[in-house]
Amino acid sequence: MRFFYRMAMEGPDWIAECEELESFGRGATPGAALDQLRDVIAERLDRPFAVAPPEDARPIEIDLVPLDEAYRASLLDEYELSH
Repeated sequence: MRFFYRMAMEGPDWIAECEELESFGRGATPGAALDQLRDVIAERLDRPFAVAPPEDARPIEIDLVPLDEAYRASLLDEYELSH
């Protein structure tokens, strides 16, 4: 799954925000903020509705792309066509 994010500095912390899912991650470095954002998105998308998750459950692959790159026509077209 591909999501777009925006990175900003807030005080001493970095904030990685995904507007599509109204989620964000915070960290001391940009990488730490992205790791936390990826974890937040995975948790949001992987909430089982059954009593037990399926035995063959695989981890969700989350591709985070800087929002600035979303405006490159080829990447945006690829993203829109996949949904």
